[in-house]
Amino acid sequence: MTGVETTAARRGGDGAAPVATMAAIVQREFGESDVLRIERVPVPEPGEGEVRIRVAAAAALHPVPAHVPFPQAVAAIGSGRTAQLVWQAAQIGADDVVLVTGASGGLGSQVAQLALSVGATVVALYGGEAKRAVVAQLGRRVEHSAARLLPLDATDDAWPDRLTGLLDGAVPTVLLDGVGGPTGRAALESLGRGSRVVIIGWSSGELLRVDGDDIVQNSLTVTVPLGRAIADLRALETAALAAVADGRVDPPVDVFRLTDAAAAHDAIQHRRQRGKVVLVPDAE
Repeated sequence: MTGVETTAARRGGDGAAPVATMAAIVQREFGESDVLRIERVPVPEPGEGEVRIRVAAAAALHPVPAHVPFPQAVAAIGSGRTAQLVWQAAQIGADDVVLVTGASGGLGSQVAQLALSVGATVVALYGGEAKRAVVAQLGRRVEHSAARLLPLDATDDAWPDRLTGLLDGAVPTVLLDGVGGPTGRAALESLGRGSRVVIIGWSSGELLRVDGDDIVQNSLTVTVPLGRAIADLRALETAALAAVADGRVDPPVDVFRLTDAAAAHDAIQHRRQRGKVVLVPDAE
C-alpha cells in the first residue's frame, strides 16, 4: 500500500539527480499486525501503457465525481461492488421486510441502504453499543417515504423477542446474513414462509447452517452470490460508485492514516471497525 510521493529527495555521492520517494507499508515476515512497517521507497516510474497516480485512498482506477469524498469512493469500489452483486441476487422491493445482520459493517451497511432506497423496511442488526451510531445514520439520506430503518442490538440475547415487537405483527421476508453462527441462526428462525435467504459472509467464524428441513418446511429460497465467476467486475464497481454519487448509499467508513496500518488491521481482526476500513496517505 503506497502513499504520496515526497518533494524531498536524496542525492548520491556521484552527484546523481534527486530520487523521489514515497511512503509504503512493507511486510517482510509473518506475524501479528506489528509486522506491518512503514518505509520510504523510490517512486516507481510508469512504463508504456501504465499510469502513476498520486494516491488519495487506495482503490481501482475510476473517475470520481467531485462531490464524492475519496474514502467513500474506496468503500464503494471495495465493498460496494459486492453489495451490487448481493442486491441483484436479493431482488428486494418496497413490500419486503429485510433483516440485515452485521449492518454496521462495510457490506451490510451498503445493502441495508440499497434496500431502504426502494422503500423496504430494514431491520439492521449491529454488534454492541459502540456500533449503534453507525447503523442509526444509515437512513439519514433516504428519501423514499415508505422506507423504515429499525436498528436492533444483536448482543442483547432478547433481540428476537424485541424484533417481534418492532415489526408489530409483520415478519421478515428477506435475510441478508453476513454474520452466521448463533445470530444468523436466530435470524433465520424469525423468517416467514416463502422468505429468501442470501448468505453474504460469516464474520462470526461460523457459516449459517441451513438444512433441508429449514428449506422445505418454510419454503425458503437460499442464495449464495459470493464466489461466483463475475463476467464484468468493473460494471459492478461503476454501479456502486453511481449509487454513492446519486445519494442512495453513503458508506460509513473508518479512516486510518497509512502510518496506522497496524491499528487498522487490528480493528478488522477484532471486529472493532465501524463501516469500511480505509487507509489514506499521511500529509507530507
